[in-house]
Amino acid sequence: MKQSDLPHQMSSYFLDHLIKDKGLSDNTVLSRKEAFSQLFCYLEGSCGIKLTKLEIADMTAERISGFLDWLERERGCCIATRNLRLSAIKTFFAFIQPKLPEYMALCRSVLAIPAKSTPKTIVNYLTLVEIEALLGAIDTSSTQGFRDLVMLSVLYDSGARVQELIDLEYPDIRLGATPCIFLLGKGNKRRCVSIMDNTAVLLKRYIDMPGKETRNGGPLFCNRSHRKLTRAGVCHILQKHVQVAKEAHAGLFLDKVTPHVVRHSKAVHMLQAGVPLIYIRDFLGHVQITTTEVYARCDSTAVREAIAATNGITIDAEEPRWQRDSSLMGWLSSL
Repeated sequence: MKQSDLPHQMSSYFLDHLIKDKGLSDNTVLSRKEAFSQLFCYLEGSCGIKLTKLEIADMTAERISGFLDWLERERGCCIATRNLRLSAIKTFFAFIQPKLPEYMALCRSVLAIPAKSTPKTIVNYLTLVEIEALLGAIDTSSTQGFRDLVMLSVLYDSGARVQELIDLEYPDIRLGATPCIFLLGKGNKRRCVSIMDNTAVLLKRYIDMPGKETRNGGPLFCNRSHRKLTRAGVCHILQKHVQVAKEAHAGLFLDKVTPHVVRHSKAVHMLQAGVPLIYIRDFLGHVQITTTEVYARCDSTAVREAIAATNGITIDAEEPRWQRDSSLMGWLSSL
């Protein structure tokens, strides 16, 4: 096998570059795998290139552009998914470009493929009243109900991503004088997040409940089979309690409430409380402040209050002086 063969470079890209060198999370690696699985499916089905004979030279910029259009047209993917797949493909060509100079022209043509512009969407979030209504609608008379209350309280109070919530283990909890939890975020980066006293009290009651044999290790939140919850499982639990809260509070809540909407809600509420964006960035685990700035744009209440607090120019609503001058008005009428 030649060192430039696609199978060799693909194995090196996933096993050595992404996992060993970059240390990317399992979810990120799976997303990259999905991108290439779909690309290979397209090249075989639409371009007639057998996978056993596929080479790097076959993945031209024209074919990759055709693949991106195919994603939207045939598979019904949104523009964000299209751009995500393109980003994954570009990382592979950026990886092989310095290793294989003979493919430099091909790599540059692929790296030059532009991402498709997407309309800017408004960040959805729940108000404080809705958060209170949601948590208040949970029936805590059962063990599962109390688990749901603790889990959703932690989800909101920590601003965690759903995967970060799922990956929480007992050793990640600190319930001392300054309660906090340790979250494992994107890129396997850990961060310490402070939690409020009320959430800490709930967590302590939850941890001290009988039957927590795995309190020294293992997932903090489990399903009925004592296994780690899945993303779909957390979404189902959240939606179930949102539906109950909707029935009790007509007119509240969005049409669709996801765990990420709860994360958005925490960020917006911190902004409304006057917390600087740079602190919100670190709290949420964002790499760049520009990612966090989206919350400043979606908070219309803060913008309205800021405008009302400014000392702008006072508009005189009286009749202009020139209209009260009869001689001037008469001259104007004669023109």
